[in-house]
Amino acid sequence: MKIYFTIILFCLAKFVIATQTKLKVDNHPRITIKIDGTVITDSIQLFYNINYASSSAAGIAPKKPLKSLGDQYIVNATSNDKFYYISMLSSSTRIGQAFPFSDFIAEPNDDVTINYIKGIPVFSGNGSIKYAALDEIKRSEKEMLKSFRDSLKTTGYIAPTYKGIQDSTYYSTAPERLRNLGTYDLFKINYSLKILKKYHDRLSPFIFLIIKNEMAARGLSDFRRGFGLYSTETYEDENPKLKELIIGKLKVQFLSTVSVFESLIIEELKAYSSAYLNYVAIRSSGSEFDGVEWIKSSFTGLMRDRAVALLFVKYYSKINGVENKISNALQFVKNEDCYDAILEVFSNIKKGTPVYNFTLKNIDGKEIRLDDLRGKLVVMDFWFTGCAGCKTLAPHMKTIIDSLKTDSSIVFASVSIDKDIEVWKSSVKGLEYTSEGNLDLYTNGNGSDDPLIQYFKISYYPRIVIIDKKGNLVSANPARPVDKATENDFILLLKNIK
Repeated sequence: MKIYFTIILFCLAKFVIATQTKLKVDNHPRITIKIDGTVITDSIQLFYNINYASSSAAGIAPKKPLKSLGDQYIVNATSNDKFYYISMLSSSTRIGQAFPFSDFIAEPNDDVTINYIKGIPVFSGNGSIKYAALDEIKRSEKEMLKSFRDSLKTTGYIAPTYKGIQDSTYYSTAPERLRNLGTYDLFKINYSLKILKKYHDRLSPFIFLIIKNEMAARGLSDFRRGFGLYSTETYEDENPKLKELIIGKLKVQFLSTVSVFESLIIEELKAYSSAYLNYVAIRSSGSEFDGVEWIKSSFTGLMRDRAVALLFVKYYSKINGVENKISNALQFVKNEDCYDAILEVFSNIKKGTPVYNFTLKNIDGKEIRLDDLRGKLVVMDFWFTGCAGCKTLAPHMKTIIDSLKTDSSIVFASVSIDKDIEVWKSSVKGLEYTSEGNLDLYTNGNGSDDPLIQYFKISYYPRIVIIDKKGNLVSANPARPVDKATENDFILLLKNIK
């Protein structure tokens, strides 16, 4: 009898293990993309971020591609996460958008088909309701803006536009434009939530709250972006006193409006919001205060760890004294994945670290490796066509290159992340982003996904990196030349590198 009972237990255990194994294999979101009923796989890319597990560095790692599995795409993650953020990149003219959706929410058991009929997506399958809800919110933006304008009762309303260089009269309206931007972003949140409520009974309570929270966080993130733009506006014949006054008013307006956004965001879900994490990282990357200390004093636990990790992963090059601040963060970060992410950044940007031996192509299609440049001091300038800051940097780099053109021990490498090789070649020829005397290099059509870009975790442009003659890092964040004085400082820096 005892033997018989043991055999039954053994068989039951085998059954449970087999069942659990099957569930684990199948417990991944699956997505099928169709156009007018025909499955497509050759003109789209799907990416995901793990964003809900106590052990994962949510929203910190670069987006990973979904694995192609025949006619389906599958999130090939090994963790037991409650949800993922899914984004799609398309080159199909029949879909009509380069980014049909970004940061849509997927759950482990999703098996969703997205069929584009005359460019409009129709969602079906298990878990498809939340995709339909998010898509309706996304597609309502034009109607939302019209509704907002129709709701305006105030005369003399100044639209929250950004013009860059302008006259002083318009510049003085920046605080009012920021206030109106906040009003619009709050309107967008409420408009989006009205749409979301239509799906309330068809979504799980958890996913409903996650989406609701993300809508509020995206509004806050958009508002912070506007504050950043208005704070950097310039105008002809700039008056320092007027600029100081306007910046002060902008900060007051920003802080008073932020509190309204914060009241809409669920405290317990902040650590799982891609938009909120990014907002905190961007806000703490500014030079006006110590972002690491602000995060440390403002948040606790997983939210604190994810925010500070994201700050270093995406914006370390904006942080003064970044190595000391990383050392500080490593003293209080507890989450293992966040700790490892910060440590990886530290390893890659620490002076004297051997740099990844990249392979890029020059204008003639020849492969150039870092090893090929040994014995030379390498100054790398990263850019892309259409980058305004890259255009601004180019003439300053030209001055530096011209002043050092007789020094054969220095190589100035201009690295473009353009995906279209013809666009890159045209920009090189036009000399708006680069200059004669540069070694013009191309990331082989990989764009920002190129291993070199991922190695340095470059998330904004232009960027300058300096590598010594032995292939070791000098600086992943040197002071950018912006005028004659900083041009001379940059030249002196290069001359003093041994």
